[in-house]
Amino acid sequence: MVVRMRLSYSFATCAVLFLCSATPGFSESVDGLEWLPKPDFAPNWAYDFPPEVYTPDNLFEMINGEADLYLAYGFELLYSAAYIDTTHARHSLSVDLFCMDSPLHAFGIYSVYRNPEYRFIDIGAQGYLSDYSLRFYQGRHVVQINAGSNDSTLQALMVRVAERISRNLSSTNEHIAELDLLPLADQVPNTAALIVQGFLGQSVFGPTLQALFVTAAGDSAVGFVIMQMDSAQAQKAAKVFRQDLESRGSVHDCDLKVGDAAVLCGEVPYQGGIMLARSDRYLLGALRFNRDSAGQMYVKRLAQHLTDRLGE
Repeated sequence: MVVRMRLSYSFATCAVLFLCSATPGFSESVDGLEWLPKPDFAPNWAYDFPPEVYTPDNLFEMINGEADLYLAYGFELLYSAAYIDTTHARHSLSVDLFCMDSPLHAFGIYSVYRNPEYRFIDIGAQGYLSDYSLRFYQGRHVVQINAGSNDSTLQALMVRVAERISRNLSSTNEHIAELDLLPLADQVPNTAALIVQGFLGQSVFGPTLQALFVTAAGDSAVGFVIMQMDSAQAQKAAKVFRQDLESRGSVHDCDLKVGDAAVLCGEVPYQGGIMLARSDRYLLGALRFNRDSAGQMYVKRLAQHLTDRLGE
């Protein structure tokens, strides 16, 4: 159950000014509450709950059960408001605008909820619309709009409100360089995702980008790139992962190398086969491949792609 906690405007303003002044990219003259639309986007609409502000200290009061997830992705502030049609009891909207600490993390939390089967819309960097909700990300912001009922009128209003918020936001759709770590060739659209911690249950693994790849011939695999702090940390993480697989008897020989280094091949619970290699401070690999040759192909492609990028 979602619990809303009202915050006074004086407290909200103090929280905004403190965090905005301490956070690069925010303008101290911008009050994020202004990004939320007034209830004039349609006739007869009014606030059900006026705009509220949530910080990392009380986010759980608003999204109990998901606060830890948002905090892991660098959550800083949430601006929230609820609206109601005074002439139609079932017509209501809630708007949540999340401020994250970077465009990468905004994409990341957005990617957690994204499904390639969704109906995508051209708002912000990308958005999607369903019967009851709309979500998009733009710069360091993620916006979620929920409707109180399945109604075509509300779907149109969600789009209208989202477009207004997108115009209000000071952030732009800047390019996220980290997403270039995954090659675009054969990448299935809208499957790229960022896992900020605990990839494959490994605490030693850093933030991980992954996506599904499928060739025209039907070879498929999930390709991934793990970003470590430096090459020493990458080497250490690979060693810890190998030891974990060996302790479960899940390592097997495979005749594959990336450069002069052998590729680690094994089995991961619930994921199937995995192939993992290291390139400088990155770990890369493939899992859930439909046959070994597909896994080997994508490991080689990822390694070459990273080599080309690191050489730029």
